Amino acid sequence: MANAFENFMNLLWRKQHGLDDELSVAAKHGEGQSEAVIGDNHEPALLDGVDDAFLRELAAVAPVILEQWNDYLDAGGAMTLEQAFFGGENFALKKAGKDVKAAKDYAFLHWLYLEKSAVREGKTPPRLSDLARLYDPVNWESVAQEYRVYRAGVPGLADLSD
Repeated sequence: MANAFENFMNLLWRKQHGLDDELSVAAKHGEGQSEAVIGDNHEPALLDGVDDAFLRELAAVAPVILEQWNDYLDAGGAMTLEQAFFGGENFALKKAGKDVKAAKDYAFLHWLYLEKSAVREGKTPPRLSDLARLYDPVNWESVAQEYRVYRAGVPGLADLSD
């Protein structure tokens, strides 16, 4: 299991929201909806209506999660939970990095469009330094350099003036 903790949490989420069992269909139609609660917070009981498929999936992922938890405890503070469960990758930053790359790719594609439109209309294309400063006022020089690399992969473009 590449990411047992993520699989485990997804499994629990699906079960809590009734996405994996026949009871969810009945609950959506108001038939036989359970009133079971956990403690005093009136949340649906996580294991209400437990089915065999859920228990099999839980049994498959539990040993890996427990091993990762034991590794974390045995490390005595030398390992973060993120390292224990995600292998040292910063899960949030990795996800955010994909979003940043997508935003940058979209911006670069838009800049190419602006450049080609200006040339087609006989106008002066926007200055790269201006576009890069609008995108990232602090690190605009590195953004401009990344755009130059991006642009170099597009055939048939005139030299870029700055």
